[in-house]
Amino acid sequence: MKDESQLQVRSKDAESSLILSSARSSLAARGRRDAEAIDRQPDEREHPTIGKYRRLAEAGDAGAQYELGSFYDEGCGVAQDYVEAARWWRKSAEQGHVAAQFSLGSIYYNGQGVVQDYAEAVKWFREAADQGDAAAQFNLGMMFREGQGVDQDHVEAVTWFRMAAEQGHAEAQNCVGYAYASGFLQVPEAHQREHRGERLDYEEAARWWRKAAEQDHPGAQFNLGMMYADGKGVPQDYVEAYKMLSFAVANSSEQDRARRSEKRDIVAMKLTSEQLAAAQRMVTEALRERDEKLPSIMEAFKESLRMAREAELEA
Repeated sequence: MKDESQLQVRSKDAESSLILSSARSSLAARGRRDAEAIDRQPDEREHPTIGKYRRLAEAGDAGAQYELGSFYDEGCGVAQDYVEAARWWRKSAEQGHVAAQFSLGSIYYNGQGVVQDYAEAVKWFREAADQGDAAAQFNLGMMFREGQGVDQDHVEAVTWFRMAAEQGHAEAQNCVGYAYASGFLQVPEAHQREHRGERLDYEEAARWWRKAAEQDHPGAQFNLGMMYADGKGVPQDYVEAYKMLSFAVANSSEQDRARRSEKRDIVAMKLTSEQLAAAQRMVTEALRERDEKLPSIMEAFKESLRMAREAELEA
């Protein structure tokens, strides 16, 4: 099984190979209606919302500085200007604003509005990670794993992955699962497996992959499916393997879908026609229920963020 995890940062361009995190996006947080209202404002007149954030930012308010930086980052109501975004995020980050610290780490990683500097990216991700930010903890783990801005250290990487994973970060949970399956971790003796001199713990790998799979992480779904197919860490169960691999295919990018479909189809050949039909019905029903719930969940999330922004402005 291959660990395909990637750093989660703001996008540098449309062709970025990095996994993008929209959770920090001020534009997305304000919601489509607010963003469209700002975009409709004539260029020569600053939108009142931006003006209010600017006045607060200039007075030293860290939250407003972060938001103003986000306006410049997105080009929302102002000309897109990554240098200005970096300037305002730095002011906010230096006051301990977690989202600004994460954003500043991201632009140093990308070299966007600043000279690319992995060591600076590590510095700001660590600032946010030390405040408990799961995405920053995950990114620190990735940078230790890849040796970017720090000496490569797999043990330190897994330490940060675990911190993020315990907060429910799906990508980090996938990485912790991979660490157990690959022997990067020292594990309890009752669960040790000797393989090429490494200590493995397939039960723990399956446990962490299941957590990520329940959040629709396609890599974890694929890995858990293969564990069921091979009987590693879980009882061998081709029906469960087929279901997990089917979820992985449904949630995968086009790049990964063909490879994962091939593995699923191999497992399908081990099922009776009745088992296959039943498994396919269960997958179809589960995906239908998920798709029906998703719009209401997203609307509730957007509304809560919009109310939080309004409260912030009124404060």
